[in-house]
Amino acid sequence: LGQVIIWGGVLHLFSVLLWTIDPGESGWSSDGFNFCSVRMWSFSMSFGMIWGTLSLKTYRVKELVMQQSNNAAGYQEISDSKLLTYVLLIVFCEMVISCVYSFYDDGPQYDRKACPEGIPPQTFCDAGEAFNTFAAMLAVFNGALVVFALVQAIQTRGVLGQAVGGGDNAAQAQNSAAAFVEAPHIGFSIYNMAFTSVVLYPACGLMDPKTSTTTYTLLRSGASIWSCFI
Repeated sequence: LGQVIIWGGVLHLFSVLLWTIDPGESGWSSDGFNFCSVRMWSFSMSFGMIWGTLSLKTYRVKELVMQQSNNAAGYQEISDSKLLTYVLLIVFCEMVISCVYSFYDDGPQYDRKACPEGIPPQTFCDAGEAFNTFAAMLAVFNGALVVFALVQAIQTRGVLGQAVGGGDNAAQAQNSAAAFVEAPHIGFSIYNMAFTSVVLYPACGLMDPKTSTTTYTLLRSGASIWSCFI
């Protein structure tokens, strides 16, 4: 699961690099699954990989300690393979939502716009009315993922102390993939990444990149870089 987070972060940073490339100069045809779709898919899939894994690892801690009986007989480990299945399901949902952006109503088209004097023309991605549907679906799904992660992080605060000082079940559960040791660090990451997901990404979504290109690029890149390094 740790590798899923790492590769999710790598893909997330890669999506930042893709946003610096002009679609019209990428050499990728505007027909079908074009460069605009590649940028959006890399962002949404990596978001699901990072947030999905962090929230589910924290969920495992809550299930192991807070909702089990206080004796060893009540202990039941949630395996990495089971959590990985859930992460794959989350990423699949991100892919389904991204299909709306790429294939509904002919998908995104290249829109080359003139810029102020001294700045060369730039190509933007124009998905038309379909973008509103896609943005709403992505906001609801990813918003629910962020809320779920925050709830798990809040409910598992101080869990390391509970595991050390708890009953037999807590002592037994310490064998579960260092879950208790990871919990405070994962919680810290979730709290910090929530700032980018609740403030910066929505701000980017409400901003028109055609009129505020520099500000949009800085916010979009800063949010992703902050999320990865935290």
